[in-house]
Amino acid sequence: MTSVSRPDRLPGNTFWGAVKKHLTKDYTMSHLARDLGVPQSVVAGWRNGNWPDIRYVLQVAEILGDDGIEAAAAAQRTKRCPDLRCRRQFVATRHFQRYCSSRCSVRSKRARASEQNRQIMVVEINNLKNTIDRMCRSCEPAQVCRQPECPIQKSGFSPFPIEWRQPRNAPVVSTPKLRKVV
Repeated sequence: MTSVSRPDRLPGNTFWGAVKKHLTKDYTMSHLARDLGVPQSVVAGWRNGNWPDIRYVLQVAEILGDDGIEAAAAAQRTKRCPDLRCRRQFVATRHFQRYCSSRCSVRSKRARASEQNRQIMVVEINNLKNTIDRMCRSCEPAQVCRQPECPIQKSGFSPFPIEWRQPRNAPVVSTPKLRKVV
């Protein structure tokens, strides 16, 4: 079971796992810090999940005589670019580096902004449609537009059909009745 109070046991902290194999009662974190010329808090930070600077990785590998430490640090930093057009694996140089390059970062940022703008436009269009519908319902409760000169009707946004009226002076045209063929 993973313990939250012991970050060195968390999965993914492969660098510290490789270093920890070499620490004993005779050679502790404070000895390693002294040999590296750094405060003990730096080494303790690695145990807690902080990434060491690459120069420290090389020095630790040399001091402890284990080339696997370099591979463990690289494995801990290996990520996949979340940009859908890229999806390359890369070794992150910063702890919170998300994208493999600034180009992928900018492209993804633009795509997210474009999607957000599209969603905002859809909401605004739906609001306008609802407003027009409410206005037309208040004007024509029978849900038939009796005012063909209405600007909403002319623009084609009215949710109601136009009431069709035959002009008063127009001749009545009768349609021939169809006979049933027996």
